[in-house]
Amino acid sequence: MVILRDRADRPATGLIVEVQRQIQRDKLLTWPAYVANLRAKLACPVVLLVIAPDPAVAAWARRPIELGHPGLHLTPIVIGFDDVPWVRDPVAASRLPELAVLSVLAHPELESAEIAIDAIAQLPADQARLYFDVVMMSLPVAIRQILEARMQHYEYQSNFARKYYG
Repeated sequence: MVILRDRADRPATGLIVEVQRQIQRDKLLTWPAYVANLRAKLACPVVLLVIAPDPAVAAWARRPIELGHPGLHLTPIVIGFDDVPWVRDPVAASRLPELAVLSVLAHPELESAEIAIDAIAQLPADQARLYFDVVMMSLPVAIRQILEARMQHYEYQSNFARKYYG
């Protein structure tokens, strides 16, 4: 859950974020409850965002959930991996390192991984370590091995990399 606040530090929008890896019919009951309960608690609009890596799950999650009252339904906002852009531009990746990491999850290939790793090196150390781990674990074994082999003979340039990998 993320709470966006206004300048007076009052809740302006609540954001419920869920990763959905498989179809779970009970979510058709719980998602509307999550939204309604958080809306009542915060007294502000609430959005349900579903991250669905599998295209079939994303299609299922995008369907409106009819609540029974005429005209009342909830349609989750769904991001499937098909919706994630392929980040191949190092400048764009450095401006949006989180998008670069998400791009690797959606498109696990060597080029996008290298660009994301360079982009996350500029982040605070704890965040960079987490993102680096996410990137490495999302890659196929063959690509991970290529990166690990390159890292063994690479002289690190950033302070972050020298501290943790040098």
